[in-house]
Amino acid sequence: MAAAKELLDSWWEAFDSREIDRCLELLSPDCEWVLPGQRFRGRDQLRPFIENYLTAFPDFHSEILHWVGSDDAVALEVESTGTQTGPLATPNGALPATGAQVVFRACYYIHVDRGQFTSWHGYFDHPAWTGPT
Repeated sequence: MAAAKELLDSWWEAFDSREIDRCLELLSPDCEWVLPGQRFRGRDQLRPFIENYLTAFPDFHSEILHWVGSDDAVALEVESTGTQTGPLATPNGALPATGAQVVFRACYYIHVDRGQFTSWHGYFDHPAWTGPT
């Protein structure tokens, strides 16, 4: 059970430190990353997505609330928060900074092989925008 969770802990540590290269090194070259309405394959497709969110929400942070796992998979519930102080690129154009805080919970199911993430599937409802802070 430790292998997948240790890799996941490394991911969140790198993400919270804004070490995008280190995050991407934890992904297999053809890792499939799926979120509602979005699908990425590989590091090159995922990098702009991560950079976009960290630009829009520089204080973005996630806390693992619950998890279960094995050596090659982990399922977890996460609560994420952030304040939109930068523009957020969307398919319909950039959403200007709003100062709104987002708080949402998500569930992720992640597969691991040979010390890298091979798939990361996320499931969540729309975030709760709580308004300017």
